[in-house]
Order: sequence, then C-alpha cells, then structure tokens
Amino acid sequence: MSGTSRRGLLKGALAGSVSLIRAPGSLGPALTGGGCGAAALSGAAVSGAPGGPAASVQYNAGSGNFGGSVNFELTPAGVVKIGPPEAGIPPAPASVPRIQLATSAPAKIETNTVGTMATMAFVDNSTTASNATNAEDGFVISRNYMPSGTVASYFGFSGMTIGISNDPSNTQDQSGAYLTGLNVYTELLSPTTIGNAASIEVFNLSVVNPGQTQTIGSIIGVYTETLLGDGANVATYNVTRAVGLNIGTTGFYGPQSGIIATSWGLNIEGPRLGGGTGSITSRNGIRIASQNQGNPGGRNPNSWAIHEDDPLDRNALGSINLGGNAGPLISAGHGDPDGVVTSVAGGLYLRLDGGANSTLYVKESGTGNLGWVAK
Repeated sequence: MSGTSRRGLLKGALAGSVSLIRAPGSLGPALTGGGCGAAALSGAAVSGAPGGPAASVQYNAGSGNFGGSVNFELTPAGVVKIGPPEAGIPPAPASVPRIQLATSAPAKIETNTVGTMATMAFVDNSTTASNATNAEDGFVISRNYMPSGTVASYFGFSGMTIGISNDPSNTQDQSGAYLTGLNVYTELLSPTTIGNAASIEVFNLSVVNPGQTQTIGSIIGVYTETLLGDGANVATYNVTRAVGLNIGTTGFYGPQSGIIATSWGLNIEGPRLGGGTGSITSRNGIRIASQNQGNPGGRNPNSWAIHEDDPLDRNALGSINLGGNAGPLISAGHGDPDGVVTSVAGGLYLRLDGGANSTLYVKESGTGNLGWVAK
C-alpha cells in the first residue's frame, strides 16, 4: 500500500498525529504532507512486502511524533489494530471498544479492569432523518455467490461467520461463564405505539427469470445443531442439559402493569400459496424425527418426541392419528361421523351434539368413511 493510500485510509481522523515509520532498507525519500484535522502525516514511500506492508502506521490521540496513547496501528505483519493497547486502557470505564483485523494469528487480548469488553462497537444514536421509504439498516453485509465450476459436496458459503472459542489450555473452573456466539437484543425505550418488533428476522428468497427452473435440495430458515467431539478422537463430555432451541415467552419483569393479550412461545404459520399452479405435496407444521438416533444398545426408554412437564397443562388439539399418519383417527365434531369421517379401524369420534348412546363412535371396520358404530 503506497503512502498516498495510507493517507487516504486515515483521512478524517480526529486531531492527533499520524506517523509512517519506514522499515529498515525500504526505498524512497521521507515525505511530509498536510494534516488530518490538526494532525500531521509524515513518512516515506516504501515498497510492500509479501503478507503485509513494509512499514508500521500509527495514529495517536496525543500530540507529537508517537505521543499519547496509540489508537490506530497498521503493523508490518499486515495487522490493523484500533483501540488502546493493553497498557493504555484507562482504569475501569464502562466499556472499551477494541478491534483487531488480522491476516495472521490474532493476539490474545485480556483485561479485568472494565465492566464490558467489546472487540468492535458500532453505535449510532443519531435521530433517524433520511429519505428511506422502506427500511434503514445500521449494518449491511452482502456477498455474491458465483462459482467458476462445479463445487465439492458440502461446500459452505456464508455471508457472515461468527465464532467464539475458549482457550484449550485453560483448566480453571469456568462454570460461571455464559458463552454465546451471537447475542441480539431489541430495546424499546420510546413511550409510544410500535407496530412490530423482532430481534432476529430471517428470510430466504428464491427468484429466477421467467421461464427458468430452479431445483433446491433443502431450504432452511434456521438450522441449529450441537455436536460434542471431533468425530474421530475419544473424549468424555458430561452435559447436564442439552437444548436445541430454548424459547422463553414474553412476560413482565418486575412490578409492571399492562396486559399481554396473547403470548405464544412458538407460532408456526402455514405456507403461502400464490396465484399460479404451484402446490405443496406434504406439509407439516412440526415434524419430529426419531429421537433414538445413534443410541447404542437399541431404543432409549426415556426418549420422548414431546414431553410435557405439567400434567395439568391443557392442550387444544385438532384431529390425531395414533401410531403415525396411517394410524386410527381420534377426532371430534357435530353430527354422525358415518359416511363423513375417514379412518382405519380403531378410530374414535366424539360427537359434540350427541346424547345417550350417540356421543362416542368407534370405527369397527373398513378404511373409508363407513363403519362407525355408536356406543
């Protein structure tokens, strides 16, 4: 990166000093240019080195050549560091935003002097006053997937990957830690009427040109899975509770007032059907696969597809097929089910407008809608 592009990178910096330190043996005369605010840019035209520039660039909040605490540094190894170094962290502010973008192994950053440590903080508290008519986003990541040839099986392509890990050499007790790969919250503070609010909204869109055809193996809105082990080596993992998806419904926190008209822990809407000839062959609001996958020694007697802790909780259900989708039907309705309700033998029908000897019906024969006998 040339001296000119470095200056462009630092354009708009706050008052301070910017220094370009020429690496030993680099080429070019020392140059001095205009300032960034009250800052001064001094340095040299240098040649780049494989894997990173041949010079170190720093931006300092204080005055003078490398005076004050370092707020910006581009190292010869090609690492961009923003934020004060460990020695320059003030004694216990509310939070310290820091970022390190590295082409090599990241350095270990650790401190116990602050309440909240952020690797990167993006804060925009300005009043919304734009010309946007549909949406306004604080941060947008967009990638275009265009392979040059056939890709290998299970080739992954992500718009963003967020990962956290703990130190494999750390054997200290970490039972008080709560590790999250992604923490998202929506904070509503204005005393007004708000239409809808969602912390995470996921959309999958598929659009091709008229007359074209697109074939998709699986399209998934949200996929979650937890795996213990690397698939090859043997180790021991003791987990008290493993949860694939934990949902807490909306409630009141503290001595609040008001009314929650309806609270759903999980709301599953039906699919949309357009005005064309497209159809859905099979639709399941919830599909639960076998809960005995990989269980050594046969089926687990404590395996439940659905487990309800409170026996007094009520369930509002429609019709039920016992033993699978081809099993006998248990349903309720008005009128005689014979000739109307279809089930295999063994089905039960509860007549809501029935009377003596006409409230319970049993399907005693056939697989169609005939064969119901009142009991």
